[in-house]
Amino acid sequence: MAFVNEYIPEADYEKYDLMEICGKHNKAHPGSMITRSWTIDRERQMFLIRIWSHRESEFEGLAFYWKGE
Repeated sequence: MAFVNEYIPEADYEKYDLMEICGKHNKAHPGSMITRSWTIDRERQMFLIRIWSHRESEFEGLAFYWKGE
């Protein structure tokens, strides 16, 4: 299967502990999650998610997850 862009299903928030991943690394707003979508390859258990963004400087922080890391 290839990577697909999709809205994050409710079950995956807990499965991948997304609130912890995004909240811990969100520099602009610690503890919060700013996105509801991601790019994921379910077969290989890999995803890319935006964890923070700074509009004025057009900069984004991204997290890449692969098999638990």
